[in-house]
Order: sequence, then structure tokens, then C-alpha cells
Amino acid sequence: MTSRFFIDDLEDVLSARADENIILTEDGSLAKHKHLIGDYFTSRLRIKVDGDLIPIDYLGSEIDNDQLVLYIEIPVDREPLEIEMRFTALMELFEDQKNMVHLKIRGERKTLLMVAKKKIDSVKF
Repeated sequence: MTSRFFIDDLEDVLSARADENIILTEDGSLAKHKHLIGDYFTSRLRIKVDGDLIPIDYLGSEIDNDQLVLYIEIPVDREPLEIEMRFTALMELFEDQKNMVHLKIRGERKTLLMVAKKKIDSVKF
């Protein structure tokens, strides 16, 4: 899974969590704060595949212009029939935050949309 967030928004959230000023564009900052970024996203993302909770693994991130691209591994051993996701990143900062996830399985594309009033969404394939 890849996910994109504006750097300044993510810096605000991480700074509040760490109680220090986090600047992700400084040299070495992504490596220095990898654990903090990973902890934040693994606490904000929950995925069930065919009813089973799947542990996620934050692999790392990179800067692309004004966005941070995050790489998250979701290990599954078969093509899922149903995916349920709770993804609340940045919702504590922006009440109108929308987290959209596009999935493509067996050539079929579906979209999950999580918002403050509906933090969990699911799709069936």
C-alpha cells in the first residue's frame, strides 16, 4: 500500500505527538523519525481481510515535492473476498479529512472512503 500526505500536515500531527518540532524535509529526518511515522500510521490503520485482522508493516517513506509517500506492507496469503479498513490518519487535525484507498483485485477496482463520521469502510470482491 502506498499513501500520500502533505508534508506540512504530517509534520503538525507528528510534532503534537512527539511534543517537539518535527521537520521531515531536513537531511536525515525521515530515517530519524521512521519509528514515529510508523507508529503513527500503524495506530491509525486497521485492516481486516475476510474477517481476519492483518498486522501491517510500515516499510518507510520518501518525499515527492510537497508530499510524503508512505509504503506499508499488508501481508496476505490469498486474494481477498472482503476487505474492511479503518484509516483515521490526520482526522484528529482536520475534521473534514478524507482518506481514500483504491484497491484492484482480479482486475476489479473498488474504492474505500473513510471520513470522520464513517471511519470504517469495506468492499467485497
